[in-house]
Amino acid sequence: MPINLVNNKALSEYLSDIVYQGEQYPSSFAENFQKTKVIFTDFEEYEKNKDNVVKNMINQYFQHRLRLYLTDKTDAAYLHPLYDGKNFPAWVAKALSEGCSVYEFIPADVPSKLHDDIIGLRDFLYNSARRYVEKTADSAKQSGGKIKLRQDFLKSHNEYTDVEQTLLQAKKYHDILAYKASKRHKDAQMHKKSSDGVVSVMDFGNGMQIVRLTTKQALDFESEYMGHCVGEGTYDQGLATGDIEIYSLRDAQGGPHVTFEIRNNNIHQCKGKGNKAPMERYRPYVKNFVIQRRFGLKEDKANVGLILQNNQYYDVFKLPQGFVVEGDLDLSGLNLTILPDLSSVTVKGSFKCADNHLKTLFGAPQIVAENFDCSGNSLKNLENAPHTVGGNFFCGNNQLESLKGAPHTIGKSFYCSGNRLTDLIYAPQIIGGGFYCNGNKLISLRGAPQIIKGNFCCDHNNLITLTGAPQMVFGDFSCNNNRLQNLKGAPAMVRGNFECRKNWLTTLENAPRSVGQDFQCAENMLTSLEGAPNRIYGKFDCGYNFLDKRSKVPFRVLLYHEIIGAQKEELRQMFEDNSMTRIQPINFDGVSSKEFKAMCKKELECSNAVKNYIHYSAKPTSAMFIKKDKTDNQRQQNADGQKQKFAALSSKGNKKRPLPINNGFRSLSR
Repeated sequence: MPINLVNNKALSEYLSDIVYQGEQYPSSFAENFQKTKVIFTDFEEYEKNKDNVVKNMINQYFQHRLRLYLTDKTDAAYLHPLYDGKNFPAWVAKALSEGCSVYEFIPADVPSKLHDDIIGLRDFLYNSARRYVEKTADSAKQSGGKIKLRQDFLKSHNEYTDVEQTLLQAKKYHDILAYKASKRHKDAQMHKKSSDGVVSVMDFGNGMQIVRLTTKQALDFESEYMGHCVGEGTYDQGLATGDIEIYSLRDAQGGPHVTFEIRNNNIHQCKGKGNKAPMERYRPYVKNFVIQRRFGLKEDKANVGLILQNNQYYDVFKLPQGFVVEGDLDLSGLNLTILPDLSSVTVKGSFKCADNHLKTLFGAPQIVAENFDCSGNSLKNLENAPHTVGGNFFCGNNQLESLKGAPHTIGKSFYCSGNRLTDLIYAPQIIGGGFYCNGNKLISLRGAPQIIKGNFCCDHNNLITLTGAPQMVFGDFSCNNNRLQNLKGAPAMVRGNFECRKNWLTTLENAPRSVGQDFQCAENMLTSLEGAPNRIYGKFDCGYNFLDKRSKVPFRVLLYHEIIGAQKEELRQMFEDNSMTRIQPINFDGVSSKEFKAMCKKELECSNAVKNYIHYSAKPTSAMFIKKDKTDNQRQQNADGQKQKFAALSSKGNKKRPLPINNGFRSLSR
């Protein structure tokens, strides 16, 4: 579901930079990039632009399917919800005032693992697109015709429609490359091939050296023995134009151990075998090379193990006491079992130690101005966590049994999903954003903060009641897929959506009094709508329950019931006055067009969507067929004709196919 993104351009540039790797495609070919098809009549022109076409296919896939995938989960770390429209375009303030959510994409907050997965996806799709392009070109050469290439090949390919599955395919592809590389043995042939197309740039005197790869064949060798995609064609054009430099750490037999991708004198990738972090014994060579060549640290900082500050390099494992890191400090994915002693270090950016094997946060910095990320480890509690975190706090996908040690105050959102928590005792109490505790073993929300400025999500737990839940939520409140039997403890006010699907609810008592957007309690065991909110400003959905078809519904909810086999259908409309006093259903049989329009104007401010729904789905009476371009007689004739047609079908035993309206209820937005 698309979201309101205040900086779409930033997301587009982030994706394009991954695809094109900082390269500029030829301006003479630029006008063809947005076309569905590209036709080459000259094979020299095709060879010249083949790589551009392949990368454009990937870019179209990224800008369409991957974009939707990245923006589908509003609890993603890189999507920051906005709570006011200050310093943003006017439409942001308007959207927020209308109860719509607006997000900002922050490239720096994309998790390192996800970023690496996207790069792997790019390399995987490059091979698929290249095979398609070359196969099409070969067919054209044999037939003597034109080369016609569909640039939406990847975007429209059924095999790659599901991005999640495509990411898994890409991972399997790289795992196969890594496995093949691990089975290759050093021999004389390997030593000979390792020296082709390389230039030594740094010799460490013990047989280890850094070489620069200068040919496609050298890239292929590196890929073959390192188990990654540097030699699969993705980097060939960048190497030829000089936009990309590829270096390799080699041993005395010519065996590669670390691969570097350099663009504009900045490190963009520093990978060991199988795209993993370099092994610890090779880190001194990596650091020496980076320092000697004065490379900037654009990406993969954790794999390099250095920070560059005030034009000086510092080893992240040997930072001096009291040191102040002006930017980010990243130790993610280094297979660490313990952190270096950073307890006296202040980090003015973000601190990341995700995807390691940590069992304790001992040694973590105590002051982190932006995000703190310790997700993907083996932590059982948060003792020794920073006492000050100005941004988001990520501790998901650990083995947390307690939140003991968590900061009292979090500047933005708190993420503790995917753990073993049974309650929220010791949780932060002052949070500037949302609170996410999905996929735990919660049987109680005891300890949860009482005011949430963003979303509160506790889906996929073992909750029976909502006792202890926040009482005021400015975003969405979501408690789907639990074991809730009632809504005791639910927030009194939710400004966003209230979602409580797939539980065991039998009543709506204790539901929020006011819901700013949608109210969703589908797939429960409701037998009555008593206790529903007084005010719902979005959709009301209580489908797939056990409701009586005459159950009363909240304000501005259209109730539609179709009686199968009858010559007439009933349309019941329930209204509430300003004091929320419920009245009986109104039967529209015999209601004139004028009366019907007056009712709609008074209570529903009937939208075109509601009119169209009534026009095509409700019973055929004159009240339902309102068209401004017809006279009253024409309207009446139209309605009578529809009546006769419907009666004729019914008399023949043809029953009108019922709408998929669950238990008899159909709800529309206001």
